[in-house]
Amino acid sequence: MKYNGFKTVLFLMAAAIATTTTAFAQNTTHRNRVVIRDGVDKDPNRTPNAVTTEEYEYALDSLDGYLGMLNIAPEDIAVYNISDDNRLTLQFHSERPDTTLQIPPDVDFPPYLVADYAATQLAHADQQVARADAQLARADAQRERVAKQLERANKQLERANRRLERAQRRTTQVHTFSTIDSGNYQQIVLSDSVAPGTVKTVSVKKESDGKINVSINGQESTFNRHGKKKRAVAACDDDDDDWDDIFDDDDYDKFSQVIKSVATYRTRNFRGHWAGFEVGFNWLLSPSGSFALTGEQTPLRMNHGTSFNFNLNFIQYSVPLWRANFGVLTGLGFNFNNYRFKNKNTMVTGEHGITFNTDLQDAGHKVRSSRFFNWALTAPLLLELQSKGNGYRRVYISTGVLLNIRLHSSTKLLYDKNRENYASDTFNLNDVSFAPTLRLGIGAVRLYTNFYPMGLFEKGMGPEVLPVEMGIVLLPF
Repeated sequence: MKYNGFKTVLFLMAAAIATTTTAFAQNTTHRNRVVIRDGVDKDPNRTPNAVTTEEYEYALDSLDGYLGMLNIAPEDIAVYNISDDNRLTLQFHSERPDTTLQIPPDVDFPPYLVADYAATQLAHADQQVARADAQLARADAQRERVAKQLERANKQLERANRRLERAQRRTTQVHTFSTIDSGNYQQIVLSDSVAPGTVKTVSVKKESDGKINVSINGQESTFNRHGKKKRAVAACDDDDDDWDDIFDDDDYDKFSQVIKSVATYRTRNFRGHWAGFEVGFNWLLSPSGSFALTGEQTPLRMNHGTSFNFNLNFIQYSVPLWRANFGVLTGLGFNFNNYRFKNKNTMVTGEHGITFNTDLQDAGHKVRSSRFFNWALTAPLLLELQSKGNGYRRVYISTGVLLNIRLHSSTKLLYDKNRENYASDTFNLNDVSFAPTLRLGIGAVRLYTNFYPMGLFEKGMGPEVLPVEMGIVLLPF
């Protein structure tokens, strides 16, 4: 409210200044006498001179001195009517007739004096209006800042109210306690304050090894605060003497996790482990299962440290078969394989199969690297078994088959300083292949291995080698 009042005062001041300065452009006063500018500016392109009030009053005093020499008393004069060329018409308080004369040059009264003084005062008034406008703008900006602060305060109040409501919803009253004679068994009846009709009987038993087992409505359950469930809607009084006789501080930590999950626990749905970004290495096995490639497989000997496998599994669909621990899953992904050859030869698709040549080396060129790249679309069909528990304690194992459809394959040979030899072809690869897979995970550590028994090339169209991919899930989705 105080900013609106201040804004109104500034507006009235600006309006008053603008109104009075418009009249001042034509009329001023001098010692209770009106000074009028006669006519309009005869030279509109003229730049007015700045005239101070002291200079203006001095010029009028000089004019009064001249009029005194003409026996015209200044106090008898009512109106000075002065033109820009210093033609003066005097009007008197008495019935004396008007007098018109030309102000001589020897009187220190510059031409355009009245007009210049009025323009100077008008410019000062404009500056005052501009300052008033600036003050109005600052007041508006300050009002906006206050409005934003008020809006933030309202949001904080809303958040505080929501937190209070959540805290109230989480409070569940413990209605009855009953202690069994054995001293290691406790039973509680809980009613949910959000859903008063919901009643649950919680039985907590302390075993000889210190573990605490819990059953709800007679059915044993396992809870963990890291699982997929809502937060606590239950509370108990830790100061109750009956509880302190049975549970120590460590027991209360375990028991609080149980109570926090009781009232709104939801059974977790089955969700498999396929989607994610995987990084691993490539190997090629001989038909006998050896990593040492000899004979016709020799050109395919690889630098295993730089032969990488990348998998981007971007679609996953899980179907539970038994509770939340066993199910089948499928999806889609991309399979990228880089093979870097030790012999630095290149593959060529021949009429009767794949051939390998070292033409560039034979011609004296320095071959720096030989790479074979293969890109495929992958669709899995997996069975997965998961343990109970959550987070780092959860274990899963899945197995099944991958369907690979080849999308692109190419070779690249880098030689000399900045030269390369690139070729894209089918290279007699299997356009469709199957790969048994085994995937194992413990918490955040997830491993995979894929084996291709059909071989890398079509049967009889290249060396018989069996690809193997092994790696880790770097980023699960």
